[in-house]
Amino acid sequence: MTAQKLQEGDDRIYDWSQAIATGREDIDDQHRQLFAYIKQLREMSLGKNQASELESVINGLKNYTVEHFSYEESIMDGFDYNQKDRHKAAHTSFINKINKFDCGKLSDSNIALDLIDFLYDWLVTHITTIDRMMIAKLNRDHHDMFAEDTSSKQTRAVVDGAFQAAGQVERISARLGSAPAARRNLLRSQLSDASERLMNLIYLAQVRVERFGCAPTDLSRLQGINGAVAASAQALLQSAVKDLIEYGANIVAGRHGIPFGVGAALTHRLEAIATLLHVAGGMAGLDEELRDEVAQATEIVNEVVTVEAGVMAMPNFALDAVDQASQAKVGSVGNNHDYVFIRLVQRAAADITQLLEAALDGELISVSALFDENYQPILGSNPPQFTTKFLDLAERLFPAILEATQHHSTLINFAVAVDRNGYLPVHHPQYSQPQGSDPVWNTANCRNRRLFNDRTGLAAARNQATILLQTYLRDMGGGDVHVMRDASSPILVKGRHWGALRIGYQMR
Repeated sequence: MTAQKLQEGDDRIYDWSQAIATGREDIDDQHRQLFAYIKQLREMSLGKNQASELESVINGLKNYTVEHFSYEESIMDGFDYNQKDRHKAAHTSFINKINKFDCGKLSDSNIALDLIDFLYDWLVTHITTIDRMMIAKLNRDHHDMFAEDTSSKQTRAVVDGAFQAAGQVERISARLGSAPAARRNLLRSQLSDASERLMNLIYLAQVRVERFGCAPTDLSRLQGINGAVAASAQALLQSAVKDLIEYGANIVAGRHGIPFGVGAALTHRLEAIATLLHVAGGMAGLDEELRDEVAQATEIVNEVVTVEAGVMAMPNFALDAVDQASQAKVGSVGNNHDYVFIRLVQRAAADITQLLEAALDGELISVSALFDENYQPILGSNPPQFTTKFLDLAERLFPAILEATQHHSTLINFAVAVDRNGYLPVHHPQYSQPQGSDPVWNTANCRNRRLFNDRTGLAAARNQATILLQTYLRDMGGGDVHVMRDASSPILVKGRHWGALRIGYQMR
C-alpha cells in the first residue's frame, strides 16, 4: 500500500475519542498521549522521513508505554483486583512485541501501516475490555455510592456493553479509512452490525438508567458516548449511501440485469441507512451534501422497484395485489405487507371519489370550485397554509374516511387526500392544530391546508396509474429515522384527475 493510498484515510481516525474513555481522567490523559504517538507515527510515515526519525517516535512510544503501564500496575497493587496477573501479562506481551519490531523496515509504507494498525487495534481492544474492567472494579471498591443490587449490576453490564460496542465502532472505522478495496465490504458489514448493536445498547442503557438509576460514573460514561460515535456512524453512512447509489444506478441502467428480489434487497439496505442515521443523530446532523446523497439513494430505490415491476411479468399487478390482500390480515408482514395497504388506499380513494361525485351531483360545489388551483395564503402562517374554494367541502367530507383508514393498522402514520398539486386540505386531528409562534412546532403539528410539493408528494399527487408505491426516509426528530412506504391511488372525479389518496406506513 502506497503513501498516497494511506493518505486517502481520514486524518481523525487514529485520535483518542470519548468512545474509549475509561471514566478516570488520569488514565485517560495517558491514553491520549499514547494515541498522539500513534498519530504522529502515521503522519510521519506519509512523508519522506528517514527510518531513523520514525525509530525516534517508536522509542518515545515505548518509553511512554512502559511509564504508563507502571502507573496502571501501581493502581492494581493498591486494591483487591482479581484480574491483576492477567492485566500485567497483557502489558508485558505488548512491550515484547514492540521491542521485537525492526524499525529499519519502517520506510516500507506497507510495514508502517501494519504496525500502526496493530498499535491502534491493540490499544482500543485493551482499553475497552481490560482497562475498563479494572476501573470498574476500582470504582466499586473505593466509591460505595451506589447499592449493588441486581438491577444496578444489570444496568452497569449494559453500559459496559455499550462502551465495548463504541470501541468496536471506533476500531473498525479506523481500519476502514485505509483498508484496501478488497477488505472494505467486509469491514463495512462489520461496522454496520457494530453500529446497530451500539444503538440498541445505548437505548437499552438509557431506559434502564431512567427506570432504575445508576452510579454517577456509569451515567457520565453513558453521556459521553453519543457525540463520540456520531462521526464514525456518519463515515459508514456516507459509504453505505454511495454503495447503494452505485449499485442501484447500475440496475436502472441495465448493467446487472434484474436480480430476483432486488427491490426488497435495496429496501433492506435503506433500513440499514436509517439505523445509521439514528446513530448519527438524524438528518439534521448531516451536512448538505450527505443529505442530498441520502435523498438520491431513496430515489434510486424507488427507481429500481419501478424497473423491477416493469420487467417482471405482472400486467395485472394491482388486481393481483388486491386479491392477495383480501386473504391477509391488515398490518401483517412478509409478502403481503404492501398488499394490505394497497387494498386500503384503493378503497379509500374510491370512497373519496364517490363523495366528491355525489357533491357535484347534488350541486354542493361546482366543477370549477372543486378543481380550484388558486391557493390563497393564510396571513401570518409559518410554514404557509392556504385556503381554496373546495376547502370547506373537504373539511366536512374527508375526516371520517381518513380516520377510518388510518385506524386500520398501527403501522399507518397517515392517510390523506391531496389534489394534483400536492395541496393537503385535511389531516388527522393531531396534525391539524392551530399554528403558534414556533415554526418548528407548526411544521410538525399543523400539516393541514398545506402544499406538499416535494418529490415524493408530487409523484403521488400526479400519478394516474392504479397504484404507486414509493419508499422514503422520514425523520421523526431526535435522531429517530424510519423507512416509510407511501402507497397512493388516484382520485378521478367524473373521469377527471382530481388528486390522490396517500397512505404512509412503516415497513416493520
